Amino acid sequence: MKQTLAVLLLALCVVLVISGCGGKSLPQNSNGDEPNQPSKSTGKVDQQQSTTNLKTISDFFEAWDELFSSTETAINSYDDPFFGLELLVPSTELSIDIQYEILNLQNENGSFKGKLPLSGFPAFIEKDGAKLTFGYEYVREEDGWAPSMKAGDVLVENGSCDLAKEVYRTETVTKRDDKMVDHTYMEFKRIKGGAMLCLRIYGSSKNAATDEERMANTCTFIKAGKGSLDFVLAEAQIGPAFEELSIINKSDLTKEAAIEMLEAAGYVIETTGSVIDGVLVVDP
Repeated sequence: MKQTLAVLLLALCVVLVISGCGGKSLPQNSNGDEPNQPSKSTGKVDQQQSTTNLKTISDFFEAWDELFSSTETAINSYDDPFFGLELLVPSTELSIDIQYEILNLQNENGSFKGKLPLSGFPAFIEKDGAKLTFGYEYVREEDGWAPSMKAGDVLVENGSCDLAKEVYRTETVTKRDDKMVDHTYMEFKRIKGGAMLCLRIYGSSKNAATDEERMANTCTFIKAGKGSLDFVLAEAQIGPAFEELSIINKSDLTKEAAIEMLEAAGYVIETTGSVIDGVLVVDP
């Protein structure tokens, strides 16, 4: 699992090195500013600077990855080789968001625009002390590799991160003819004691392989500690217009409480389990 994340991070590092060594620069903003220069700034130190060790999206990912990766041997050793892929998706998506940092290499307060190095989408990131907001909007110019990816689709992502409160959220939507066909909502939170929670919900109205109508949802809940992991995998047939459940305002969430929350929202629990003493145990 960590090798997959390492490849993504290595690709980003290469881009960062090139940009810092006279390589091809990112396109300028519409107002003429370079992507790594602020288009506006408060001009003073923000009063809500983070008092944690989290200063960037990279820091947030590393905090999560340190915990999640501490159980990778147990996950990789499980009988089903594809089982760990479902648990890996939130980590992968969080790691990809690191690319927003190239728009603000100095990690300064202000608003910054440019193209994301991995996707090429026009994007922005805004920093106000410990608070970050970021996102992109892009119209697909041609059909993608999957039948469900159509030219003219509008892809939108909006994310935010409060480094002081140690919470992170992203929402990604694909619209076609002003209707949602794809929707992902994800949250991370570090709780007292250093453990971290993750909740990811995905909904689609299309079969990716055929583009036929099909309402489907998957939901992943993970509570990661050093050498420990609780998880819940659930499914539903709600589609992209699902209720956005949240862990942001919770001081903690056990596996049992997560099951109760998901079932109340109409999800069918598929698999639950834990990593205990270096062994992944699936609940009966």
